[in-house]
Amino acid sequence: VEPVPVEASARKPHDAFHPVGTCSMGVKGNSVVASDLRVHGSSNLFALSTAVFPTAGTANPTFSMLCLGEALAETIAGQLRRTAAI
Repeated sequence: VEPVPVEASARKPHDAFHPVGTCSMGVKGNSVVASDLRVHGSSNLFALSTAVFPTAGTANPTFSMLCLGEALAETIAGQLRRTAAI
């Protein structure tokens, strides 16, 4: 991360760095994880991080990552319930 010079008259007095895209979400062959956060080519390995976002977008990605975490927790809990019912 390198400091970004900002003029005194600039509207945004700071800059932020949100690392994303190193483990991007998308279709098999062009990404690491599917939309359900399952790592392509695995049956029981998931990745949850801001790294799954292909781009940084325009806002801090933390809340979006927390929402994905909640959805993933529900998915895993559902799988465990189905396994226990067998």
